Amino acid sequence: MEKVEANKDRDIMEEEREERTDQAQESKEPEQDKLVEISEKELKELKESLEAKEKEVAAYKDKLLRLAAEMENLRKRLEKEKQEHMKYANENLIKQLLPVIDNLERTIEHAKQSEDVAGLIEGVEMTLKGFFEVLGQFGCKIIEAEGEAFDPMYHEAIHKQESEEVPENKVICQYQKGFMMNDRLLRPAKVVVSCGRGEEKTDEDASA
Repeated sequence: MEKVEANKDRDIMEEEREERTDQAQESKEPEQDKLVEISEKELKELKESLEAKEKEVAAYKDKLLRLAAEMENLRKRLEKEKQEHMKYANENLIKQLLPVIDNLERTIEHAKQSEDVAGLIEGVEMTLKGFFEVLGQFGCKIIEAEGEAFDPMYHEAIHKQESEEVPENKVICQYQKGFMMNDRLLRPAKVVVSCGRGEEKTDEDASA
């Protein structure tokens, strides 16, 4: 009798445990449904965010390609302008020299028809003056040398000689003009330098 009652009690306890288990499972199902619902929402948001980022990247890529194309066009245009500038860089100088050539030709024609040597010399001197004026307009200047102190930066001594009138280390005369282009030396003036009262020296001594 006691055994039968014990079995009944055990069966009742088993049934109660199964009921509690079923209730626990039933209570979890809504939570699982809720979790699934949240995950899908997050997935959708992530997908939308990814699509937006992809569109943003595509827009930046398009801008980058456009910028690269513009830079390439600019480079080509600058290169073309550089070539044009190099090709016609001396155009203004040549235009300014044309009247000088005209004057020189007229002087030569006049000399052929006249025996006036003085007039020929004057014409050539005027033409040469005009030539130097044109060079001056483009920043080319003559280096003044005669009577100046010898300066190895701008003068090249080809000879050094004794002089009673010109002090030592002064330029006695100029053999060939020197020229500056703005602040740049084009060529030094070739000069004869005074060594004062003494023996004449060669250009090697002058440069020493």
